[in-house]
Amino acid sequence: MSIGWNFPSNNYGMVYGIGEAGIETFKGTPYKSLAREICQNSLDAKRTKDKPVLVEFSLTQLDTDKVPGFLILRKAIESCLYFWRKQKNEKTVNFFQKAVGIARQEKIPLLRVSDFNTTGLLGSNQEFNTPWQNLVKASGVSDKDGSSGGSFGIGKSAPFACSDLRTVFYATQDKDGVKATQGIARLVSFALEDMGMGQSEGNLSMGIGYYGKMGQNQAVQECCSLEKGFQREEVGTDVFILGFTEKPEWDTEI
Repeated sequence: MSIGWNFPSNNYGMVYGIGEAGIETFKGTPYKSLAREICQNSLDAKRTKDKPVLVEFSLTQLDTDKVPGFLILRKAIESCLYFWRKQKNEKTVNFFQKAVGIARQEKIPLLRVSDFNTTGLLGSNQEFNTPWQNLVKASGVSDKDGSSGGSFGIGKSAPFACSDLRTVFYATQDKDGVKATQGIARLVSFALEDMGMGQSEGNLSMGIGYYGKMGQNQAVQECCSLEKGFQREEVGTDVFILGFTEKPEWDTEI
C-alpha cells in the first residue's frame, strides 16, 4: 500500500474555508490553549497512578526535506492560495501567502510535545471510536465524559491554531505495544486539478489531508520522529506541530 499525502475530494459537495470553528476557538490564546488541552489529554491517559505525568515541549528547526511527503504538502498549500486568490477572499489569501512563504523555506519551526507515564494513544489499529481515531480522524467526537477536559472534542484543534501551516503529525507507542504515525493538514478546499494529479475540472478537496497509508487514510504502524536527535523509547505520545507560530515569550505563556 502506498504511503504519502492524500487530500480526499468533497465529491462536489461542501466547500471548506479558512474560518474552521475549532481552530478559531483557540486563536486568541493559542499557547495557553495548547498547554491546557495537551496536558489535559495526557493527564486523562495517566498510566502509573503514583507517578507524575511528564509533558515536554521542544522547539527546533526542521529541514523541510525531512518532512514526510513535503513536496506534495507544499503543492497543496500553494493550490489553496491559487484557488482562493481567484475567489478574492482576502482573509484566506493573507493566511496562505504567509504559509506558502514558510513552506518554501529550507527550514521551518517545529514544536514537539511529548508525554511520558501515559498509556499512549490507544486504538490506532482500529477503525472507530478509539482515543487515536477520535483525536486524529473524527470531528465533534470525544470518548470522554462530561467530567473530563475536552468532553466536546474541540481541544484537538489547539495544536493547529499554533501552526502557520495548519499541519500536525501524531506519533504514539501505546501500552499494548502498538505503534502509529499519521500527519493531518487542516487546510481549506482547493481545486484538485491544480495538484496536477489528473483530477477532473471543478473537483475540490475537502480541505483536510492525511499522511499515511493512502488507500484508507490509515496510520503508518511505526512511531516516527520528526525531530533530529529524538526518538521515543517508552510508552507515550508525540505531537509535532509544523510551522509552529513562534512569537515572543511563547514558552512563558505555556
